[in-house]
Amino acid sequence: MNRIKAITTATENESGLTSRMLDYTLKYNINQIDDFLIATDFQSPEVEKVCNKYNMPFIKTSKFYENNAVFDKGKVISYMLKGIKTGWVLHIDCDILLPKNFKEKINNVNLDKNKLYGARRIMFEDLKKSEAWFNDNENPENLCDLIPYGYCWGYFQLFHMDSPQIKLSDPDNIYPASGHVGDSDGWFRNKWGSMKEKSYKKGQFLPEKDDLIVIGEIEELPFLVGHLGHSSVNNNLNKSFFN
Repeated sequence: MNRIKAITTATENESGLTSRMLDYTLKYNINQIDDFLIATDFQSPEVEKVCNKYNMPFIKTSKFYENNAVFDKGKVISYMLKGIKTGWVLHIDCDILLPKNFKEKINNVNLDKNKLYGARRIMFEDLKKSEAWFNDNENPENLCDLIPYGYCWGYFQLFHMDSPQIKLSDPDNIYPASGHVGDSDGWFRNKWGSMKEKSYKKGQFLPEKDDLIVIGEIEELPFLVGHLGHSSVNNNLNKSFFN
């Protein structure tokens, strides 16, 4: 059995959506993961309330904003990883919903400690669809508009702390620091290899398996994860999404 520790960063944004997304996803994810740790800042009391609601361990740090950074996710993740000596780690965003029976699904995969694993995400425009998918994630076709191509981005990255890619990294920069979240995600993934995405018809439900050219020790898991909203940065979300 693969014991997994999940790490998440969550700081409140101006709209107050971060804490609401975290509250919603933790309700489902908390029973799918063995251990959880959340990192937040000193200006996010609503995120703290959500963590306390679920008895979720969390740390507060100002490292998000060191050197005048807007949001240095990479530096904070490296800080979190320094306290984890071994085992499987899942870096997951707070807007990601794990599939039902995640533990069973992941234990059916012959995981290789030397690989980085990712999963494609199914995008939801309302909570009813996300709840329906969670209860029946074997048949997602009627519940979403699109499953974007690509995987192993920062919304879901599963790796082992004993992998050479981690062991050979600078302990203070395991997850590369950057002022741009996407840069950190990509640089971290590149420790294992590279991925080139081919284009496909917009709106196509699932791209063919050859839609990606993958080089290195990167592997797609045989299941989907849910994503709140149809934009990768949640620009489309508003408070009515949770009503």
